[in-house]
Amino acid sequence: MQDFDNSVDRLSTLFGESLATHEIDVTHPYRLRLDILFFRLRLIALEENLRMVTSLGNGSKLSQHSAIMGDLIQHTTALEAKERLLRLQPVITECGSKNLSRLEAEARLVQVCFHIILRGPGANHVLEVDDCLERIFDLCQTYPDTAGQLFDSYKTVKAVVKGTRYKTNMYTEGARNVWWRMPPYRVGNLAHCCNGHPYSSLTGNGCPECGRKVSQFPKTKAMDPNTYLKEKEFMAAMKVASSIGSCHRWRSAKEAS
Repeated sequence: MQDFDNSVDRLSTLFGESLATHEIDVTHPYRLRLDILFFRLRLIALEENLRMVTSLGNGSKLSQHSAIMGDLIQHTTALEAKERLLRLQPVITECGSKNLSRLEAEARLVQVCFHIILRGPGANHVLEVDDCLERIFDLCQTYPDTAGQLFDSYKTVKAVVKGTRYKTNMYTEGARNVWWRMPPYRVGNLAHCCNGHPYSSLTGNGCPECGRKVSQFPKTKAMDPNTYLKEKEFMAAMKVASSIGSCHRWRSAKEAS
């Protein structure tokens, strides 16, 4: 895949559109885009495997042969899902280090989906994806024009994590629309964003990977009412005030009599 990025550099120079003369390090997203597409393809294949296992288990009389085949499919599916998770983590790290916000959000969605695959029929896998889902949410909110396009997919995947059943692929519809909306490139309009991502300044509305950044307000933590309220001291003060009030009323009544 690295040869692909190198070929893009050579072709851009050949067509007189090299960014090498610019005072910025160019960060190519192409190899990582292809990597994530590959992981998406494997995810779809594993989802089909689980559907087959479910179909085999829905029969009223399951033959021994069908049961063995179902167990084998489920076992190989779990093995591949674990392997893909290991191979996907460096891709996510690289996307984050290169400020490829949209690609990082999509890669993390795939990561969560692989975890869901491991929680398939009869599997014993604990989902620990809260931090990953929170990161996806932050990316979608901070970069609404790029990563934000995956927000509907984020909501779908999160619902599946919470236990909602799904009949189609978990998030491919939303991600497919993002890829189809990718603007075509026209020679003579090569530009780059502040993070060094090249894009077409004529057909594109800014960088398709990071785009407009929206500042987020810091998250406020729920306040513990006992943090600033000293309950014991407060109750003691109330008793003193009540005693003083009672004494004052007794004296007033006595003087009046």
